[in-house]
Amino acid sequence: MDYQPASCHTCPYEKDCLHAKNMVLTAKPGHSTILPIQKQEYVSIEEAELDLGNQFLKAIRSQETGLHILKAQTGIGKTSLYLKYIQTHPNEKFLIAVPTHQLKAEIYAKALCLGVKDIRCTPELPCFSEELKGELEHLYRIGAGAYVGNYLTEYSKSASDTETAAIRNYLDDLAAIKTYDGNIITTHERILLENKNSSLFQGRTVLIDEDILRAMVSVKSISNEDILRVMHEPFLSAPVYEKLQKVLLTRDYQKFTKEECPAFDVAIERFQIFESIEGDISALCSSRCVYNDGTTTSFIVRKSLSCEKAVILSATAQADIYRMYTMANVYDYPCKMAAYQGRLELDTSSTYSRYALAQEGMIDKMKKGLDSDAVITFLCAENAFHTKYHYGAIEGLNCLEGKNISVIGLPNISDVVYILYGMATGMRAETYSMQSMRTSYNGYDFRIKTFSSDTLRKIHLWMLESHLEQAIGRARLLRYPCTVKVFARFPVYQAIIL
Repeated sequence: MDYQPASCHTCPYEKDCLHAKNMVLTAKPGHSTILPIQKQEYVSIEEAELDLGNQFLKAIRSQETGLHILKAQTGIGKTSLYLKYIQTHPNEKFLIAVPTHQLKAEIYAKALCLGVKDIRCTPELPCFSEELKGELEHLYRIGAGAYVGNYLTEYSKSASDTETAAIRNYLDDLAAIKTYDGNIITTHERILLENKNSSLFQGRTVLIDEDILRAMVSVKSISNEDILRVMHEPFLSAPVYEKLQKVLLTRDYQKFTKEECPAFDVAIERFQIFESIEGDISALCSSRCVYNDGTTTSFIVRKSLSCEKAVILSATAQADIYRMYTMANVYDYPCKMAAYQGRLELDTSSTYSRYALAQEGMIDKMKKGLDSDAVITFLCAENAFHTKYHYGAIEGLNCLEGKNISVIGLPNISDVVYILYGMATGMRAETYSMQSMRTSYNGYDFRIKTFSSDTLRKIHLWMLESHLEQAIGRARLLRYPCTVKVFARFPVYQAIIL
């Protein structure tokens, strides 16, 4: 009879009920319905800034060793906060770690503008010839990054005068930073290479800008052909050979004990042996969690943060997730959330997965309705949307501030990655399947294809949220009255759900 369910604005309990748009959907939500099940409290940006400052002071002044995590919104002013603190406390020294070299340079410039003195950056590799650049990238791919300095020293003996001078300056800067006693800005990857006795940690408070966990725990892959090539080399020790043989013979998930994970020494004189290899065989040999699909072997790489205490400021860091992967004490400093000045819309009319976008006509249909200044999507869909921004490569990106953005796609990755992450927390080595189910996360109830395992589901949803929040944060909705449209069936804070 075309009866329309009563809308909630006619209900006397509208302000008290966590509801959908009408009574029927509130009582029996549809497949794509996202229901709020916990009211979110938002404050003014001034109150949020004040709260962040108070939480930061608590974390900095705490005498407890371990990880002190401040989860605060993108654009709330985390970077300015700690730079102003450094500027007003010249007797305290800090080591700041950021995700990328580009962000490192931006924060250094910002520190100088704010009047911060005694601050330097760890050096970045200069622009070498394509040949040398390719060799260095290859060393990093095979896990021999620690030998780059030695390699450059040998290479400079026969290089051109220009490259020799650049190499000498780079190596001199590396040596100088070790004896520098002021504030230092470096990268996540660099700080994870340092041991607890590193000169970078001595006398400095460690500040980590953005979530460092995915640099501490990551998944790498190597072809089985590369593993076979290494196994034919005579210098392999018996334990290493036996482990690689077991990896190749088992097409499944495998978990090794620490005793079964001998380190693989990639010495400088052996580099020529690995010219035809593209994967990090050294990391595979020391990995405890491995998966072989018959052609490629994927594995967990673990790196540790060796400083006694670190303060992490991030919009996506979660204390519970850090507790899964570190033996250090983890302290949580939740910060108040401010209401956006801009508008955030969430379109849940499709799953917007890679498969959904690959359906004939789907992308063309979406492009006709887009009126944004920029698009952030999957790497594989960049060309189709004529964009240069994709998930996994937008951390710290500031060029989209105040612009209208479309964030397209639910950033799922391979099940193998989630399962290996789960195994790294202590789960058994076996296949875990995903299924469509209703679940609760961050105060919302919704349907999604995920894992029935609590641990895997928590990892899966955290990774999805991290990618989406990073993308949304590029527009700085806290500061600008712009619009971000998210095309994904996944709840995000302060979104108007379409």
